[in-house]
Amino acid sequence: RDLHRMITDECRYSRMESRMQEDGEEIAAETTSCSAFSEASESHRFLLAGIACLDIINVCPRYPAEDDDMRAVDQEWRRGGNSSNSSCVLTQLPGSRCSLLATLPSEGWETEYVEADLERHLVNLEYCARHENCRLPTSYVVLSQATGSRTIVHYRKLPNLVVADFARIPLQNFSWIHFEARNVEEVEKMIECVEAFRKTQPHHRLTLSVEVEKKRPETYPLLGRGDVVFVSKDVALELGCDNAETAVKQLHSRCRDTAVLVCAWGSRGADAYSRASGHVHCDAFPPASLVDTLSAGDTFNAGVMYALESGASLAD
Repeated sequence: RDLHRMITDECRYSRMESRMQEDGEEIAAETTSCSAFSEASESHRFLLAGIACLDIINVCPRYPAEDDDMRAVDQEWRRGGNSSNSSCVLTQLPGSRCSLLATLPSEGWETEYVEADLERHLVNLEYCARHENCRLPTSYVVLSQATGSRTIVHYRKLPNLVVADFARIPLQNFSWIHFEARNVEEVEKMIECVEAFRKTQPHHRLTLSVEVEKKRPETYPLLGRGDVVFVSKDVALELGCDNAETAVKQLHSRCRDTAVLVCAWGSRGADAYSRASGHVHCDAFPPASLVDTLSAGDTFNAGVMYALESGASLAD
């Protein structure tokens, strides 16, 4: 109970601090509209549909063997989830606003903790779907100092997004919509909503992107549903590609003819392909010292989305 009270108080303080730091213009905008993401907002307006979760990270000298008893050298609690992480990157980039569409428990200290951090990064949460008698998803992460690997055990007791959650969102308020490949049947319906909107609003520029990260064959048809598609190294390997160049060239046949396909390959950099631009490769730029690899892919995806939305070429 004391821990719950302490974390709840910290979350409330963080929210107050974040609101106090907002400038007068943003506060005025919020008082005149229930949404800070109207057509008059900054030009880069992103909606990311996926998950938000709590990451409990144990930094260990090495990955433990089965039935091992090991002391962690450090521990951190952090907000996690692919779309959650990418949203917080996007809001730090010039002229960018970002809304997160995720399911969240209606109460609980874990939710308070994660919401406070998202609000601190100015991520809009007004479209999130709330559920009672649920728990926020939790990822238990082991980071190995020996190899830099991260191993994740994920626990979830919360409904996935459904099309009804998406249908109430004013799509005209956005210029880019991104989906994680999960709960495929419902995501397919959400994408149909986007396509229907684009047919009725042909002059509204709205880019659709999809991330296919997990080795789940039922998600692979979503490779064919985005204008920009991110495919992971794990999925590429599962589909018979042993490097990023092969992946983007071979797997593009599963995508729309006009799509951009992007694949990051860790220390080997990243590759992309579109019929208009051909194959593009970018080397990795390793830091002087590796802090951790958690959320590296989410950061990369956000950077690509922001660059393409800003008018950069695929080579850029």
